[in-house]
Amino acid sequence: MKLIIWVACSFLGLSALAQNEEDALRYSLVEPLGTARFTGMGGAFGAVGGDFSSLSWNPAGVAVYRRNDLNMSLSVSSMTTDANYENTLVSQTQNAFHLPQIGVVGAYQKDDADWRFFNFAIGYQKLRNFNQSFTVRGDVQDNSLLDVFRAQAEGTDFNLLADAFPFTADLAWNTFLLDTLNSANPSSYVTAIPYGQATQQMRMETSGHMGETVLSFGGNFQDKFYFGATLGFPVVRYNREVTYTESNLDEDVDLASFTYTDELVTNGNGINIKLGTIYRATKWLRLGAAWHSPTALSFSDVWDSEMSSFFKDGDQFTANAQGGFDYNLRTPGRYIGSAAFLLGRYGIISADYHYIDYSNAKLRASNLIPDPYDFNSENATINSLYRGTHNVRIGAEWRVTRPFRLRAGYAMSQHPYADVSESYYTNTTTISGGLEWRTESWYISGAYQQRTNTDELYLYDPALVDVTTIDQSKGEFLVTIGIRY
Repeated sequence: MKLIIWVACSFLGLSALAQNEEDALRYSLVEPLGTARFTGMGGAFGAVGGDFSSLSWNPAGVAVYRRNDLNMSLSVSSMTTDANYENTLVSQTQNAFHLPQIGVVGAYQKDDADWRFFNFAIGYQKLRNFNQSFTVRGDVQDNSLLDVFRAQAEGTDFNLLADAFPFTADLAWNTFLLDTLNSANPSSYVTAIPYGQATQQMRMETSGHMGETVLSFGGNFQDKFYFGATLGFPVVRYNREVTYTESNLDEDVDLASFTYTDELVTNGNGINIKLGTIYRATKWLRLGAAWHSPTALSFSDVWDSEMSSFFKDGDQFTANAQGGFDYNLRTPGRYIGSAAFLLGRYGIISADYHYIDYSNAKLRASNLIPDPYDFNSENATINSLYRGTHNVRIGAEWRVTRPFRLRAGYAMSQHPYADVSESYYTNTTTISGGLEWRTESWYISGAYQQRTNTDELYLYDPALVDVTTIDQSKGEFLVTIGIRY
């Protein structure tokens, strides 16, 4: 995920509305999380089925079951982030423990020559983890975040800053980080770091998750066609705290440092539907196709911004502001094509192709708000900034002995940005592997996956600051336990 943090974006609260293209992308991206079997094979289960996690990708997978199945997975992950800004590299690692999925499948055999099984499943599937922590640090000689606030306030009487810029320029004004040139000109400003010589540091911590409760139904027709549908009820919990500090390097300036903290808490709920089919073309070939509707999400944001200034003579000043907003988001739909090659009783080789057009995401105000904001500018940015993506997953499973199996997988997700010139962001790649011990009545599986990508970030206006490159590497170990009956 590319991070552009500057005057038009939400991290520093630099607009009256914190909702923008970054929010739309954050809740449109999903990760291939699930059972250890699903993870070990790179999430390439669209034409395989018979695994609980496949229900969130190709619901026809529920129709492949011939026995009841109760399963649960646990995971431990480690996220390492390397941030490089102004030739200063800062590395941080954050560990997390979570539950990727839990579910139950009921398989019901029918006394019908054509419709062999009607199956039902209910459970929970995690779609994304937001746990991350990283720090950006570097020395600059010619600019400051206060330059952004000054440009923002310029031309506005200081008595009106609270109404015009309550989360930014007004906080700087009330902490003496902005001041007027003279009493005769109350709308022209200077900053407390006039020459932009400072050590800049930004620390961002995010937590939370996006997951969905799934209700799936499926039917097996003549052991040839498998059909399925999944109703998804996603839930989003996202928390972000950003602390930005500038320490003055100019001995002739009275300011020692200032800190700007922005906290965001987001809660959301939604609904979607997924439809899928699997066709058993031959004994050794299965083909699959699935369609995911756009997800309709309703969000409530609450944010708190605080600014503190510290002067060399010991004076300290603090100002803060709070706000909130309710809004809706429609994420883009998804199209999936799959193939699986069955190597007799010895193994499986499978591949999935996913197409998602992130430019189709749409923001709009809550229906409960009178005279709502139209989000036309933000939606135009979404349409121009993002693109359709082509993503692949490849997996293999080999039955070493009757109960013991080995797995391997690979996944590549294209970055969603339309303009690829002069950028550092890369596609996201995932390599995985796993093993399983399976009996007639129970199974236990383990898997490990390693996901890497590079993003880019701007502390504020890209016209003023250099880019920060963010290299991310996430390792995750999963265990799944299941009972078949």
